[in-house]
Order: sequence, then C-alpha cells, then structure tokens
Amino acid sequence: MGSIMKRIDSQGATSFTARVRRAGHTPRTATFSRKTDAQAWIREQEDRILASYTTSRADLASNTLHLAISRFLAESKTDLNRRAHLRRWDLALGPQLCAKLIIQ
Repeated sequence: MGSIMKRIDSQGATSFTARVRRAGHTPRTATFSRKTDAQAWIREQEDRILASYTTSRADLASNTLHLAISRFLAESKTDLNRRAHLRRWDLALGPQLCAKLIIQ
C-alpha cells in the first residue's frame, strides 16, 4: 500500500511525496504538486509490482522448479534457513515442471 505525505516549504508551496513499499522490492518515492497525481502514481507503481508476481500458464508449463528456485535465490535476500529449505526442495523436486506441481 502506498502512502502520501503533504509537505509545505518555507515559501508556502505545497507538494505531495508518494511512497510505495512492498516486501522484496526497493521502496519507490516521487514528489508531485498535486495529490491526485501522487495517487495515480501510487496505483501505477502498485500495478507494476503486482504484474511482476504474475506468471503465465505457458511459463509454468515450460519451466522447472529448479529454474524457479534458482531465480528466486538469485533475486531475493533470504536467510540461510530458507535457502537450505529451498535447496532441499530443489534436490527432491527440481526437475519437475512447475505446472505439474500446482494443485488444481
């Protein structure tokens, strides 16, 4: 969820600083002169973040769990305990296609 902070400078001009924070993503901020622009920017940034989570059925049908785990470990900051669990899953089910692992 995004947040907006209203700021008034020493000359009395008003600006709105928008901030979007999501786990696993770098915080994003931008400043606007109108609150409606800040709200629109927040919606756009949240839509982009949500789009990065979606995976098409074609991707699931062609990618293995090993590829998904490798990519996750390369792109995220996780603790050693979680990495160890993922490596165990990779050894056990890594060659399986992601589409076969999804409960229908």
